[in-house]
Amino acid sequence: MLGNNDYKNLREEIMYSRKAQDKYAIFLYTTVVTILGFAFQFENYYLCLLPIVIIIPVCIKIADYRRTIAYLATYMIAFLEKDEYKWETDNFMFSNKFPRKGLERFIHILENYDAFILNVVCTLIFVVSVIYNSFNCQSNICLELALSVISGLTCVVVFLITRTYSDYQQLKASKLSNWNKYKTQKKIRKGTMNVRKS
Repeated sequence: MLGNNDYKNLREEIMYSRKAQDKYAIFLYTTVVTILGFAFQFENYYLCLLPIVIIIPVCIKIADYRRTIAYLATYMIAFLEKDEYKWETDNFMFSNKFPRKGLERFIHILENYDAFILNVVCTLIFVVSVIYNSFNCQSNICLELALSVISGLTCVVVFLITRTYSDYQQLKASKLSNWNKYKTQKKIRKGTMNVRKS
């Protein structure tokens, strides 16, 4: 009975993490589009860099929720799933056997790399504006070059974070391997303690 309660509680925690991840994504889209709207309205291309200050922390938070989901799901596979409750096991096996392909894979990439795409868009708008203004001699080229490099580096950082935490199957495989090692070590320790007692 305790195992069933644990299973249901962890499923609820996974659903909470998924909903929180979706809320952060909606917040990110809304904020970036709003700031870019102001940038165009006031013709201030420096404002195009402001979303990057928001994108990086939100990207990190979303990555943490993805890690949590993989962590909880694989714990359930390793310790709690039995014949009647096997959603995480079946989902993991099904996804390995039938990976996303074609349009489904493309949509999955767009969904998971949204922060990276927004970061690239903000950077490109800024860089194009810098190039345009440099031809009109209306720019501080040293400052704008430095900001262009920094915003380009943030694209790399966001890409690396996203790449690390975007593939649930890879995350789950890694976490499941660790949980299984832990489970084996736990059994060995328990067996050693029983031998010492007897």
